[in-house]
Amino acid sequence: PNACIKILFDPESPNSINVTRDGATIMKTLFSNHPISQIMLDSCSGQERDFGDGIISVCLLTAELVQSGNNLIQQGVSPVQIINTYESAAEKTIEFLLKIPQVKLDLKPPEQSMKNIQIVQSILSTGSSPKKAAFLAQLLCSAVSHSAKINRNEALWNSVHIRSCPGGDIKQSHLIN
Repeated sequence: PNACIKILFDPESPNSINVTRDGATIMKTLFSNHPISQIMLDSCSGQERDFGDGIISVCLLTAELVQSGNNLIQQGVSPVQIINTYESAAEKTIEFLLKIPQVKLDLKPPEQSMKNIQIVQSILSTGSSPKKAAFLAQLLCSAVSHSAKINRNEALWNSVHIRSCPGGDIKQSHLIN
């Protein structure tokens, strides 16, 4: 958690040392054939596939659910009842999340551009340093604003593409019109 670097070492392969902060890499490295491990890996793989981030959070949440379920089974609660309750809780959670008002970016520059940058920077700050988040927020808002100009004030996310070049610094990123 907290984007800390982890060192993974396999005692059976002394030359196999991984230094990473990527949750997906950690989960793949720690994979075993145990059914609980498979549940964890499936949860994290889905998170990685759908969102590309938040793997450690999903792993911790899944572990807590599995542990709580196991504790309930030890107390004599039926596994079917536990599963039904988890499914009901998931449905209620989705209902709750859908009621949360969505923040929409106003694409009319320049008076709203600072507000948009602050919103995007707040979102990006959870996964990167504040300086990187500020830089990327400005870049992203510029890309969306440019897309909106081309597409009659309707930002089409499909027209904003990200290309990455390994080994460069984030500050080398730029918008290509």
